[in-house]
Amino acid sequence: LFPGTLGASLLGKALQDGLWRLETIDIRSFGLGKHRQVDDTPTGGGAGMVLKPDVVDKAIRFAQRDAHGPWPIIYFTPRGRPMTQALAQQLSEGPGATLLCGRFEGLDERVIQRHNMLEVSLGDFVMTVRTAHQGTSSRSVAGVCQRAHGPDRRPTALGRAHHRRKRREQGLDP
Repeated sequence: LFPGTLGASLLGKALQDGLWRLETIDIRSFGLGKHRQVDDTPTGGGAGMVLKPDVVDKAIRFAQRDAHGPWPIIYFTPRGRPMTQALAQQLSEGPGATLLCGRFEGLDERVIQRHNMLEVSLGDFVMTVRTAHQGTSSRSVAGVCQRAHGPDRRPTALGRAHHRRKRREQGLDP
């Protein structure tokens, strides 16, 4: 799924040029047992399956190994804070983020609290293909953050391309 469309546009060029970084981590590699199980029935019952808290905890610790300072962990869920341009701006001004894409009924609340996760929603809807939703959420957030300006107020990947085009239109660059 990754980088998918993120690798086939100006964002892909910026990724190749090292202007931003993307690392995908397969949570199943932290799974338990012979079949690398990552899900379990909800504590206290209920429908569906949830991601196992110990598996998610190990995966997050691994993902955060290179974090410099406070690095937000975003968990995509319909109950989360809406993704807005203001949130994208805030994220783009930081050192990075870890995006957790669940594909089950949810995640143990203790893990969310322990890692102080920011719960984010792209909207109040359910897609037919859960895998597509996971990729859509993370690609959307990565794309919108790359479009926002960074802490030095210089344009990021898309902004630089726009700036170059404008300078050419004004006859300032070849």
